Amino acid sequence: MLGCPQGRVDNRATGDAAMSRSKKTGWKRYSGYLLLVALYLVWFRIEGVNPWVLAAVSGLTVLYGLFLAPVPCYAVNRDNTLCRDNAQGLLRGCWRQQHKWQNAKLLVQRQSWARLAANIFRSIGGNAAALTVILGFLGLGASFITPFLNKGA
Repeated sequence: MLGCPQGRVDNRATGDAAMSRSKKTGWKRYSGYLLLVALYLVWFRIEGVNPWVLAAVSGLTVLYGLFLAPVPCYAVNRDNTLCRDNAQGLLRGCWRQQHKWQNAKLLVQRQSWARLAANIFRSIGGNAAALTVILGFLGLGASFITPFLNKGA
């Protein structure tokens, strides 16, 4: 086929089917950020919400940011450059097996927290995912503190 090295087959889909598939997956990839809107509504705009609803929305927001949000991989390659492939979530790497757990290992090792933070905040996708996780953890904290504050009143 044209555009392929000799001996290789181009398996990419062509035409309208590939275009519509990429649009659907693009929308689905970013739909988790709607959880931030739901978190805002539950937290500030809707009165008398059960704290468990806030905890559920906050927990889903944290899980989306850590495992599903579209971010660059930024794992360290063998030649000490950073991987530029797309990853899912702050803790997951790209399609390469070595990169899948590299960010999680950085989180466990205290000496490498600065490098993990530098990798996360290197792009707008990482910033958005980190903000999602931070706001989700704040919502979780508020949902567990709220019942204790209401008992005293």
